[in-house]
Amino acid sequence: MIELLKPIADKILVMIAGNHPRRTYKQTGTDPERDIAAILGVPYEPDAAMIKIRLGLDKKNKPIPYIIYATCGSGGGGRKVSAGLNNAEDMLYALEGTDIICIGHVHRLVSGKLLLFA
Repeated sequence: MIELLKPIADKILVMIAGNHPRRTYKQTGTDPERDIAAILGVPYEPDAAMIKIRLGLDKKNKPIPYIIYATCGSGGGGRKVSAGLNNAEDMLYALEGTDIICIGHVHRLVSGKLLLFA
């Protein structure tokens, strides 16, 4: 895994623990993802992370900030694609000001766009 990620380590914003390595930690007391992150020199969070990035420029030529919430999550990997989107939508309502929710546990690529109006 280290050899696969090394070429893009400078692009990794954060590593978040997944459910399988958590089992390893419970059984052995070692956290392989923490070790990988340390070797690659990237931030590691065992549960979740809030990330602020700036992309593009607004009308005043200032960088546009985005808030991303990332977690391994749980559930949402069920039979229906909508299960993962439902979990993300619930999190979005709970995390006011968050622009993007990333949940890794869904076992498939699912995306959606939620437009909120005041």
